[in-house]
Formats: sequence, C-alpha cells, structure tokens
Amino acid sequence: MGRIIFLNWDSKHFGLKIGKYIPTEVEKIRYDLDVARKEGYDLLISRIPIENINIANSLEKYDFELKDTLIQYEINIENQEILLKPGKFKIRSAEDKDILAVEKVAMMSFENYIGHFHRDKRLNNTKCTELYVKWAINSLKNKELADVVFVAEDDSDIIGFGTIKIISKDGAQGILFATRPDSRRKGVFTVLIQNSVAWCKNQGIRKFIYGTQIDNYPVHRVLAKIGGKICEAYYTFHWWRSEHEN
Repeated sequence: MGRIIFLNWDSKHFGLKIGKYIPTEVEKIRYDLDVARKEGYDLLISRIPIENINIANSLEKYDFELKDTLIQYEINIENQEILLKPGKFKIRSAEDKDILAVEKVAMMSFENYIGHFHRDKRLNNTKCTELYVKWAINSLKNKELADVVFVAEDDSDIIGFGTIKIISKDGAQGILFATRPDSRRKGVFTVLIQNSVAWCKNQGIRKFIYGTQIDNYPVHRVLAKIGGKICEAYYTFHWWRSEHEN
C-alpha cells in the first residue's frame, strides 16, 4: 500500500484537499485511490523516479497526468575552486527590507511558470503564481524553508534572488531561484548559483543540489557549465478526484 500525505499549505492556498501520493506497488494503486476518494482528496500529486517506469505507466492507466519532468544536478564542491569574478551584479544576503522587492521579482518571474502547478489547467494560473510568491516571501522569514536567501542587485535595484536550504550534514539544495524577466540572459542566475556554491563551501558543505524542469534549457546550460552533473530525474503526476466520481 502506498502513502498519501496531506499537504496542508498547498491545500489552504488553493482551497482544495491536496495530498502527496507515494505509490509503492502497481497492484495497490487502485486501492490507494479508493482511500483517497474516501478521505475526500481533490488532488493527488505524485513525484516518482523516472526509472520506476512500471509505476509511471500504471499511474497513467489510472488517469494520472504527467505535468513535468524534473532533472536534478549535483555539484561536488569539496575540492572545487570557486572563482567569483567581479561583475556588474552585487550579490548579498537578503534583509527584511528586501521583502517587497523580492515579492515583485517573484510575481514577475513566476507568471506562466513551467512547473507542474502552472501546467495543470484545472488550477487557477494566478493562484499558481501566488504560491511561488508566498514561498519566496516566507523563505525570508522562516529558517525551515531556507537557511540563506541571496539577492542580486543592479545599481541597488534587486533583479533576482535565490534560496538555499541545508538538507544534510554535507549537502545543500538550491530551492527557489528567480530572475526578473527584463534582466534575463545577462548572467544573473549564473552569479547567484556561483555565490550559492561558494557559500556552501564556506559552510563545509561538500555537495550542492539543484533541480529544474527538463525543458528549462538556459538553467541546464548554466548548471552544466559550472560543473553540475545529472544525478536524478523525476516525473510529476497529478490525479483529480472529480474526474472519477460516479
């Protein structure tokens, strides 16, 4: 039998009962969905390693829809020399006074994002964008979401940010990064990632993890250029109860 974990924050945001579904056996998926119906779930989100192709195919048979494919990179920084070249953009730790600027960048950057929420047309697009905006703002306030938040400034104007979370004794993950649309293709994301990796090295962290959608090609190019290696990949599926009543 698989596990269904109630997602409280997502549920409150969208006004739906949303759960994270972790399937374990092909033969148990039908039973798990019956449980989801009885418990009143509106939406199940299932993210599985792509090598679990049998489970992925079975989810599709039960009308789960593929919404994105996430590629995860690992940068081994233990013995890597980090060269931070002086550039046009200033990178610094975010402060409380930056909340409104970060909110603005997030709102502009995540409109029509290519993540699994925005790609589900049953979800309101504006609510999907607002989810990432709230996530960004809360990351400045809550250490459970991010251990450090960096902002990129161009002549004192905040044009990008990145949040990092330490996930283990020797590992950290880039969680939420964004660059204002009018400042893209200028190297902002590259500088944010480089500074994040440098920060990790200063903390004694040996590896930096970053995941992005399979079709986010500019991010793939940056991560590969600075030494990132693909380590994992995941499918993200959505299942809606309303499609299966009666």
